[in-house]
Amino acid sequence: MRWVARGIVLAWATCLVPAVLGGPASPPAYWVETIAGANWVGDGGPAIEAVFGIAQALALDPAGFLYVADSHDHRVRRIDLRTGIIDTVAGQGVPGDNGDGILAQRALLKHPYDVAVDFQGGVLVADFGNGLVRRIRPDGYLETIAGGNISDPTAPPARRLELKGPRNVAADRSGALFIAAFLEHRVYRIDPSGQVQVVAGNGRAGFCENEDARKACLNSPAGLALGPDGALYVADTGNHRVARIVNGRISTVFGPNEVALEQPVSVAFDTQGQLYVVDSSLGCVIVKRRDGRAGIFLAGLENPQAVALAPDGTLYLAVGSKVLRYRPGSARVELIAGGGQYGSDADGRLARTAPLYGPMGIGLSEAGELYVAEQAVGRVRVVRPDGTIWTVAKAGQGPLGWEDGSGPRLRDPVAVTVDASGNVWISDYSGNRIWRLDSTGNLSLIGGTGDAGYDVDQNLAARAILNRPRGIAASPRGHLFIADSANHRVRELDPAGVIRRIAGTGTAGYGGDGQSSLVAQLNTPTDVAIDSEGNLYIADSANHCVRKVRSDGLIETVAGTGAAGFSGEGGPAREAQLHSPTGVAVDTQGQLIIADTGNHRVRLVDKAGRIWTIAGDGFAGFTG
Repeated sequence: MRWVARGIVLAWATCLVPAVLGGPASPPAYWVETIAGANWVGDGGPAIEAVFGIAQALALDPAGFLYVADSHDHRVRRIDLRTGIIDTVAGQGVPGDNGDGILAQRALLKHPYDVAVDFQGGVLVADFGNGLVRRIRPDGYLETIAGGNISDPTAPPARRLELKGPRNVAADRSGALFIAAFLEHRVYRIDPSGQVQVVAGNGRAGFCENEDARKACLNSPAGLALGPDGALYVADTGNHRVARIVNGRISTVFGPNEVALEQPVSVAFDTQGQLYVVDSSLGCVIVKRRDGRAGIFLAGLENPQAVALAPDGTLYLAVGSKVLRYRPGSARVELIAGGGQYGSDADGRLARTAPLYGPMGIGLSEAGELYVAEQAVGRVRVVRPDGTIWTVAKAGQGPLGWEDGSGPRLRDPVAVTVDASGNVWISDYSGNRIWRLDSTGNLSLIGGTGDAGYDVDQNLAARAILNRPRGIAASPRGHLFIADSANHRVRELDPAGVIRRIAGTGTAGYGGDGQSSLVAQLNTPTDVAIDSEGNLYIADSANHCVRKVRSDGLIETVAGTGAAGFSGEGGPAREAQLHSPTGVAVDTQGQLIIADTGNHRVRLVDKAGRIWTIAGDGFAGFTG
């Protein structure tokens, strides 16, 4: 990673601009500024222009808000049906779980599959990927109601429950909630005190006629609805039916003998007591009237997932990445949300409005050009000083990513650096190669055969074997340093084209401080950086530390204890804990900057050896 006086640019294309430095006992202050990439999904604007990953489920509240479980974007969205404005009420767009007791907007979810509004003003969320049922409280904070398999004997039984695939939720007036455990083939009831009861399903997938609901077989239960008769209705997806559960008894109310359902996934009632069923395979909504007659209500839908009904009979549908509305008596279905598109990534547009796909590494030229390795789409782009973004190299289509008959192509770029001559060097992670893009735009294969492994300590680069190369750094003397991550080594490519080992024995481990770097052990080095004195810094990621190879060849630990954690703020960096650091850089003042990835922070080691957090608050997300 290369640094220039313009400031600090991080791998996710965010700029940290130095502000006023504090005194000896205070951390330096920085502002954060985005210079490339757009995280736009439409929040704060018209819902019809917003973007969803997948609109998986819907729920209406009495105040006129429609909640949407945006499963692929790991968010819960909210549409004000009076104004048409959309916002995010939970989740940050990245999968994860960062605990309870925080604002839901700062929390992490993982594939939320359902939402339901309870009678106390909260919003229940089936956090499928995390195996939890969460609740957004009226004050905006998030709490977990069920799941987690925690061992605390004082916790409510619902929290000690191991939920497998909580897909759908529903709540009754008493404060109890119902959970369709899709992967367990069961339906649970959780009472307000946290007590757990199985209300249907014996845990085996299948279909068996048994009036005792707890002994009956379910097959991937999904949508839930409480009927006007007080019964619980379940979309028994794998059994192609809707089941009714009341007083411990189960029966089929909507199935093969009436309408040939294929994949019922959602059920809901209107105020007249009519039952609506969404069948995602048939692409339709089927209604069963109170007189028992059933028929198709809406057809020709592409992968519908959920239905919600307003008191006036207006029907809302989650279909793919869109939300549709059907008004009673209308001749058509109208789009109300999800009509937007993610920003264009076309060349020549302003970088701040262009989405980036998996930005993993950056490099800065002396001319102020920012190069970005977009791993997810296999390309390298440049942000020019005028703020526009352009593609300079991209992956080929051949099985090896480059042997496609039209010249060299990248496969999996993860890191870039720019040397003093303006050449752009690219680390090709799964391609196990090193490439060079010269100032005329020609891309050349410089190092690596494409095979994963290790051969000898010194070899011509074109014959060398690498194993998942990650971060790279170019020295003023024309040497390239490579974090050969899966070989647990750092290697050096000299101007004559010879590659040699300079740190790590090749055996994963942690040891060797005070000795030659050649006898030291590393564990998955992921980045390298060089200071003005010729010292080499290594992000020794799986050892949770940063190592320094001095210009005399000896190695030492300069940050981290070797144990994962977060501690030591303002104290000696060698006594502080890091968590899986993946990036390092050195600024023009000789200060070490660390991407403390597992802690979701950027930290700085000053010239006195003290460590400070300069960006991030410990929570994954995109704010500020």
